Amino acid sequence: MPIGPQRPNRTASSLPSVLPNPLLVPKFSGSLRRRRPPLAAVHRETTPCKSEEFTMDSESLLDPMRLKLKELLKEVEVDFSPTFTKLVDDTVSAIRGVVDDIPEGLQVTADEALGFVKDVGADKVDFKFRKPKSMEIGGSYSIHCIVKPDVRIDLFVRLPKECFHEKDYLNYRYHAKRCLYLCIIKKYLEASSSFGRVEWSSLQSEARKPILLVYPGSAPADIPGFHVKIIPTATSLLNKAKLNAIRNNLHKGNVSEATPKYNCSILEDMLMEEHSEFVKQTFLDQKELCEALIFLKIWCASCGQVDERNTNLSSNIGLHWLNWTSLMRVMKLEKTVYLLVILTVGCLLQVPFESETNRIHSSSNRLVAPYAANSKSWEKGLSFWSPNDAKVTKEEMKMRRMQHRQSFPVVICDPSGYLNIAFRLSKYGFAELRNEAAMTITLACPDKCRGGGFEETFLTKVDFSAKYDYCIRLNLKGNANVHASGYCMDDECWRLYEEKVCSILAQGLQDRAKTVRVSWRNMASNHRVEDGFSSLDKEPLLVGVTLDSVDKALRVVDIGPDADKREEAVRYRKFWGEKAELRRFTDGRIAESTVWECKQWERHLIMKRIVEHVLSRHLSLSNEHVMVTSDQLDFSLIHGSQDPISSTPTVLEAYDVLSKRLRLLKDIPLSISSVQPLDSAFRFTSVFPPEPHPLIKEKGKGFAKLGKRVETCVQPLEVLIQLEGSGNWPMDSVATEKTKHVFLLKIGESMENNWGMTCVATEENVDMLFSGFAFRLKILHERGLHLLKGSAGGNRVKQVSSIDKILLLRSQHCSMINGLQGRYPIYGPVVRIAKRWAASHLFSTCLADEAIELLVASLFLKPWPFDAPSSRITGFLRFLRMLSEYPWNFYPLIVDINGDLTSEDEKAINENFMLSRKGCEESPQNVNCAMFLATIYDKQSEAWAYLSPTPLELKRLVAYARSSGNLLTQLISQHQNDSIGWERLFQTPLNNYDAVVLLHGNKLAHPERCRLPSEVNQGFHIAQGDATKDFNPFLAHKDMKGNLDEVKQRLMVDFDPLRCYIEDLERDFPHIFKLWYDGLGGDAIGLTWTESPSKKRGREDDVKEDVVSILRSVVDQADNVACLHSQLNQSLRYFTIEEMWRRRLTTATGGADSIRSLSTKKWDAIVIGGGHNGLTAAAYLARSGLSVAVLERRHLIGGASVTEELIPGFRELELDRHGLRLLKRNPSSFTPCLDGRYLMLGPDEELNRAEISKFSNKDAENYPRYEAQLENFCKFLDPILDSPTPETVAGSSSLKERMKNGLTKSRFWAQCLRRAASLGQKDMVDFMDLLLSPASKVLNNWFEVVIYAWELCYLFLFLHAFLNERLLLMAMTEVLKATLATDAVIGTTGSVHTPGSGYVLLHHVMGETNGDRGIWSYVEGGMGSVSLAISKAAKEVGAHIVTNAEVSELMVGDSETVNGVLLADGTRVHSSIVLSNATPYRTFVELVPEGLLADDFLSAIKNIDYSSATTKINLAVDALPQFQCCKGNTPLEAGKHVINLFIQYTPYAPSDGSWKDPAYRESFAKRCFSLIDEYAPGFSSSILGYDMLTPPDLEREIGLTGGNIFHGAMGLDSLFLMRPIKAWSSYRTPLQGLYLCGSGTHPGGGVMGAPGRNAAHIVLQDLRRK
Repeated sequence: MPIGPQRPNRTASSLPSVLPNPLLVPKFSGSLRRRRPPLAAVHRETTPCKSEEFTMDSESLLDPMRLKLKELLKEVEVDFSPTFTKLVDDTVSAIRGVVDDIPEGLQVTADEALGFVKDVGADKVDFKFRKPKSMEIGGSYSIHCIVKPDVRIDLFVRLPKECFHEKDYLNYRYHAKRCLYLCIIKKYLEASSSFGRVEWSSLQSEARKPILLVYPGSAPADIPGFHVKIIPTATSLLNKAKLNAIRNNLHKGNVSEATPKYNCSILEDMLMEEHSEFVKQTFLDQKELCEALIFLKIWCASCGQVDERNTNLSSNIGLHWLNWTSLMRVMKLEKTVYLLVILTVGCLLQVPFESETNRIHSSSNRLVAPYAANSKSWEKGLSFWSPNDAKVTKEEMKMRRMQHRQSFPVVICDPSGYLNIAFRLSKYGFAELRNEAAMTITLACPDKCRGGGFEETFLTKVDFSAKYDYCIRLNLKGNANVHASGYCMDDECWRLYEEKVCSILAQGLQDRAKTVRVSWRNMASNHRVEDGFSSLDKEPLLVGVTLDSVDKALRVVDIGPDADKREEAVRYRKFWGEKAELRRFTDGRIAESTVWECKQWERHLIMKRIVEHVLSRHLSLSNEHVMVTSDQLDFSLIHGSQDPISSTPTVLEAYDVLSKRLRLLKDIPLSISSVQPLDSAFRFTSVFPPEPHPLIKEKGKGFAKLGKRVETCVQPLEVLIQLEGSGNWPMDSVATEKTKHVFLLKIGESMENNWGMTCVATEENVDMLFSGFAFRLKILHERGLHLLKGSAGGNRVKQVSSIDKILLLRSQHCSMINGLQGRYPIYGPVVRIAKRWAASHLFSTCLADEAIELLVASLFLKPWPFDAPSSRITGFLRFLRMLSEYPWNFYPLIVDINGDLTSEDEKAINENFMLSRKGCEESPQNVNCAMFLATIYDKQSEAWAYLSPTPLELKRLVAYARSSGNLLTQLISQHQNDSIGWERLFQTPLNNYDAVVLLHGNKLAHPERCRLPSEVNQGFHIAQGDATKDFNPFLAHKDMKGNLDEVKQRLMVDFDPLRCYIEDLERDFPHIFKLWYDGLGGDAIGLTWTESPSKKRGREDDVKEDVVSILRSVVDQADNVACLHSQLNQSLRYFTIEEMWRRRLTTATGGADSIRSLSTKKWDAIVIGGGHNGLTAAAYLARSGLSVAVLERRHLIGGASVTEELIPGFRELELDRHGLRLLKRNPSSFTPCLDGRYLMLGPDEELNRAEISKFSNKDAENYPRYEAQLENFCKFLDPILDSPTPETVAGSSSLKERMKNGLTKSRFWAQCLRRAASLGQKDMVDFMDLLLSPASKVLNNWFEVVIYAWELCYLFLFLHAFLNERLLLMAMTEVLKATLATDAVIGTTGSVHTPGSGYVLLHHVMGETNGDRGIWSYVEGGMGSVSLAISKAAKEVGAHIVTNAEVSELMVGDSETVNGVLLADGTRVHSSIVLSNATPYRTFVELVPEGLLADDFLSAIKNIDYSSATTKINLAVDALPQFQCCKGNTPLEAGKHVINLFIQYTPYAPSDGSWKDPAYRESFAKRCFSLIDEYAPGFSSSILGYDMLTPPDLEREIGLTGGNIFHGAMGLDSLFLMRPIKAWSSYRTPLQGLYLCGSGTHPGGGVMGAPGRNAAHIVLQDLRRK
């Protein structure tokens, strides 16, 4: 968990609506969601400040900074209150008490940690236990410098000398005994009830030096994660002289060299207490020094230096450095926190302490800091030697420092000289740390960043994904090469492998890379140190590469040594292998080289190819084990088979020809003075720049070679023309535009005559077609030119037309972006991906292309605290984060591309921004310029973001950017090689709109741009249209017959049927709804209501009628488009009212609470899913006094037990709000036959006898005994259903817990034996026969078997209709057995002949209604009433139920403890207990972050049988079915009714079609209805509407994996102790705090609530145990 606060979210909803008073000092409140600084404090854009010019005015800078830092301290400092200190004292005292109770002389052998001892290779490790010499608190607690949220106390346990021998410094004996000593302490701590849990960890990520984390049994809620770290120390235990840097203390194998890291590892323990006391004395009464240390810790976390091997430097080295005399002198003089912050970071890496000439000076209010890095001092190494308190001479210190210098890249000796405090720090890590410090000092320059760089330094999280240009993940699980020489030699094998990887990549990348960071965090929280190191390769190795420059990184040829330098050439060839080749260069030089041949637009893949090559050659890693973030998003830019950016050079060549020819024109009234490209294709920022069209040729030239498909729609490229001055232009703007058009026609005519170009003219535009492209000409009027030059007066400015203003702005924008593209080559690809993302999420209507270009430009111009991005994926991630995190309500975004803005300009921009925010308190949704983008040419943000995005649009944009940013971060960090995960970034959820229009993708202007067709499977259809035959985006073969001019006539320049349709809808429905669409080729249009469809009508049905009427008009509008453009007929595929509309009709009934309150507190428990089991669990937990939040993904609660509206005008949901009413099903079943007979069964025994006798008298006699036996078996199973399984508690290792668990299991099995004995042997045998046998055998044993076969189809009025055209029953054709057998196959794919189906039969007769066993009931108001009633019970006792709250991921801490959930909208809901009502697959595979669960556990979860055979059809009818077998007995009730069909044996993926095909779905439904027609003629004609849920629908809409209604099969191999999987049937999971409570757990499916009740009891038991 990162130290310190996280950067606050800055959405409109999370910030105050009232702007801060410019006269007030900025304040903080809450969790760093602070008031913004005064808007008058403008953000300046100047050159970087130099250290010698770094001045601080105490009035203007230090005071505001001090206040900010003071508020930051309040957020992160721990309050050392009596309560907290008592908690610490009590916990430490309890630990001391347990350790004191360990028997003296206890024999300790290697068996306590056999794996560890074996892996370190130690011998002679047995000893007798002795109590520690002392147990004292040290570390940050002792100096009051703890930083939230990780509140940990260091407890130093001094190891007794009696347990060690004088030569235990050899061969890892010390490390082995140290571990065994901790094993004994851990065993006794776990047996104590005073502690919640005891876990292993490691000291500074050094696996060979484990430590213990002890969590108290209870800790205050305001101190989450509080624990004590037990750290062994070895004061005076061994001889320090034997551990100097040049000695070899590993006398085994082939080790003959010195072991400096091994020696320092032991010395660290020996000197730890001495150093701690030194720090304590240094910080005594030094408040500023303590605060500086806290800021240093926050800085380390915020800049990404969170690896413990680096934070060791900050927490240990930094402490001692700050003690240095010269630094202390400055601190005592200044006494300002701000100086301390800057000096802390600056001196951390740059002050050479032994050089008196480089001392830091302070004078008055001016700080002169000539402390630039002194490379000579670092080369010599640093030390803490002082003549006043030195225990060694200066010469001895110098000698020891030089010994360390031979082995370590960074040397900082402790006062004794034996220990190099920086022994873990690599040269690459140190270089990166210095770069971070240099960046921080640069940001501290007051003119560099807003607010002196406070946010960038302390609040901006610099994580791995966003920091590096290229992120590399190496999957090394099971790679024996990592530890081929042993796990632990001088250093651990993981650290050696890190250095090896880093060295190889640094050599391979050469000057391409600025920094290479390698980190392998392989110590998991649940790791058992006793088992050794073999499991520490599960986590991937991470590599981050920061590029030096893009030009170097994209270099195709690397030149090596000259051929005459033989030794260097041999080394070069040895490193590069077959890639090395000898080449002669143009300058005559002959040298070794490597060539990375690739196409121009694929040069960003060179880095990936280099990495894969060198890792494969030197580490034998295949490409499948290496993931380089480089090309994963390239798919979003592909058009056809390649990136169309490849055609840009051709575009530029054609433009150059056009520009020259335009300037050469002589036969026009005014000559052309200049030509400028306007289109984004010219500046490399067009997502899909046009490719050369084969039919666009000059006159006289024939066809080019045509491909299989030739597009009919041609994308124009706009070009700006400026004419020479003239005084004859008309003053009227309309006349001016007409004159321009005449000029353009004359220019076109001249170009046709002179060069054979084709001119296409319309009323508005003139296009020139040649060289494969269409160039659209625009003229900028001379008054616009005066405005550009700044010479136009006020009246002249007013006379400039809006068209000229737009052209002027576009001209200036293009010029600046062209310059920026030249400075940052990666800028163009980042912009293209950003535009593609915005369009994919239907933001084309509210976010202009130019606005996106400016947003991305700001990332390159103001990248702090990063360097400018040098890769497309990193740039795109930063774009998403900037979009979602920038404080749009409080600051303008100033983009100064060329550094032209003066302080006066910035002042004017801020004044304009303040004016735009006037009145936002009264009407926040009517603010113009919600996204205020200011440039040198647009200080009022009028050009690209004045009217859009609106505040609501911006809020939506921010939410989507946050969600996409989180997903992209996850993809980078979780080794996603498959394309599906990355494609999700560009797939927008269509359920966020009130209505959705889906277009025929093959009728769009450019169908190839639509990668995946949009799908909507919720809501209901309003209309459906066939694809037009009049428009085709590609020329047919017959259309290309004839001469070139005739074929050209079939081309359409700038025609887009989608844009035409959008324009007409916006014109005809200006205030009804808002349109959202993808202007780059999407096939979906989203609609959101801007006002109520019917303000006057109050009845809901009337409102819906208005809605349907409006939407049908929208559909009809397609015909109007066809009238305007004959090429477009009706492109609509179908139109769907989405979930948003249904949500408005039904949410009020569910009584769901607002999602906004979720993140305001930490909940005692969270329940994922508002199904009936989840609600039951919530009710029990809330009744026990816990604060519970239920998060339901859908718009209504209930999961599969819901009641929803079918079609407009039909509502099942008319509930009695005061309770649940169950209606016993009488009759319980009705089975019609085609021969005129029927069977009706119910609770009346006499009726049952009479009915069955119609078929068999013997069966009528046996039926009561059959039911009696089933009831007897149900009584036997009832206690098992109502109680959790007797599972062994996972992770329970204390003696007390094992004994308690054993007694619980014994009682359970004893009760089962007593009940089995009460059954008797015969009944018990029958019971086992029922469980194991197929249902057909069970029923045949009870009822008659008929030897003939006949066709029988049957259906049940309640819910069942078995379909497969006909169900042929051979061995059991009797109607009675067929009726009873339905209970054995409901929801399963098995048949009545499947072994174990007898239990399924029993499972469905176990329930009871109001005490009547085996009686099924209807629920008045539908099944949703059950969920509603449970939710009312839960809410009555305080449960908080929230709908539309989709959980996207579980939040899991470092110790694999659940600490909450992350919602799809980015909201974080915190709790240490989470119950999942989702299926096991969705819980563990989709919600749990990757890498946390064991492979065998995940494999078992994935192998659960989730197959489904269930389809449900809900019908609205205007008459009840009239069955032929009982004519005259069916009630003829007038009115309208709802019928439910439960259909069995429908496959998840049909072999003869697809459920996604509307025609196939309709055909299937009609087959079902026609089958019923055979029994009840006229049934189909009574249907008014229906809704069908197939297995894929159940999976998608309700979250049932595979569509299985039981969350997994109900076979005998998936019940009781094996549900969901073996060893995990107790509702607990491998993640602490995560529980299952759905039907995937014991006792299984059905609306009974038992899984939820049992899970709640388990949670409460665990809480009491803690």
